[in-house]
Amino acid sequence: SLRKYNLPFPEAIFDLEYYTTVNAQPFVDLSSNLLPGQIDGPRPTITHAFLKVLQDRGILRRVYTQNIDGLEVFAGVNSDKLVECHGDFRSASCTKCRTKADIEGCMQTMLNKQIPTCGECGGLVKPDIVFFGEDLPNRFERFVDDDT
Repeated sequence: SLRKYNLPFPEAIFDLEYYTTVNAQPFVDLSSNLLPGQIDGPRPTITHAFLKVLQDRGILRRVYTQNIDGLEVFAGVNSDKLVECHGDFRSASCTKCRTKADIEGCMQTMLNKQIPTCGECGGLVKPDIVFFGEDLPNRFERFVDDDT
């Protein structure tokens, strides 16, 4: 339940302006439950395994997903076959200077319920998932016309 975060609106937890200027802690707390690869975290389903089978048989052109959990990769689907429209938890960047951050350090900081910060400028770091107020990844624009 998002009520415990006392958000002004539910989407604020994924809102870039809220994260950077009001309170990043709700996202950090929620993320510790969403991070893939954790013992109690999300796991690939039979559908993810099916995508891997299609890939292995050479008939998977590309998978477009709005999910941010990266479970397709955990199931063995090559990232070159994916367009993760809302980003993923496999990389992180500073919200201020856009410097790439160490994802392992970012994840560990978040698992410790702390807000990751940039070593270059001190800005807030977040996984490279698309928040409200951000554009879709360039990869989406690059492939969508050819794939439809």
